[in-house]
Amino acid sequence: CTLACDWYSSNAEKVLKAKRIPNGSILFINKTTFLEYQPVGVVGIISPWNYPLTIPFGEVIMGLMAGNAIILKVATPTVLVGDFIARCMAAGDFPRGLFSHVVGGGSTVSKAMFEHRVDKIFF
Repeated sequence: CTLACDWYSSNAEKVLKAKRIPNGSILFINKTTFLEYQPVGVVGIISPWNYPLTIPFGEVIMGLMAGNAIILKVATPTVLVGDFIARCMAAGDFPRGLFSHVVGGGSTVSKAMFEHRVDKIFF
């Protein structure tokens, strides 16, 4: 997890910066196209049981680095791993509410995410 944090912190600016995209057609010779990444808002991450630390931890770090708030729901058998990730995020001194770890059944949590209009659900 430390290696992931180091890589993302070292490369986030390069990965997320606006990029000029070649047009690929003479019809658009006088046009310029850019790809620009923007935060989507609140991202709900529903993580599987396999690789209970590396998969959700990487997803959380990527989402935060991209400027999003994160709600993490790990698989029921791995709730303690979710608690550990929450402690890691708390140690990072992020603003209150930027990261949340929720516990509950998949159908209950996903329904709540839909009802509260989470901007993106990552599964």
